[in-house]
Amino acid sequence: MLREDVQAAVDRFIEELWNQGNSEVASELLAPNVIFHEPLQTVRGIRAYRQYVETVKVAFPNARFNQEDLVIEGPKAALRWTLRGTHQGRHPSFPIPATGSRLDMAGLTVFRFEYGKIAEIWMETDYSPIVRIVLGVAAAAFAALVTTVVFIRYLGQLLSPKSVD
Repeated sequence: MLREDVQAAVDRFIEELWNQGNSEVASELLAPNVIFHEPLQTVRGIRAYRQYVETVKVAFPNARFNQEDLVIEGPKAALRWTLRGTHQGRHPSFPIPATGSRLDMAGLTVFRFEYGKIAEIWMETDYSPIVRIVLGVAAAAFAALVTTVVFIRYLGQLLSPKSVD
């Protein structure tokens, strides 16, 4: 596969599949038995990868990937990227309600091509921005719980009969 063809495929993968959400392009770019590896899961096949993309797009519908660096060596390409978006829905791996929190993250994806299509994808990313969103929701829920308990105790003290000595 020519270097220009690898670059064009990676460009389309980022722009059309991810940024525009055109899942139909997956059949053109991905091998039927594509394998996607990320720290939380392994996804096999075009249909499963489309579903993965759709779940991310539900949670972060305005997510936009930017290519920072692309290195191509034979049938492999390594892409350093950044992602910006807003948490507006639920993601199966992070099932919390939409927070409206801004997401800025970075990662590295390695593609392996076979017969002109992407056959394997390895993605490594720093999930700490997502963890901060989840912990923010957990901290807010904990604060609400503590406030409720304190209020109920205070209300109980106000309403309890006073003893007169």
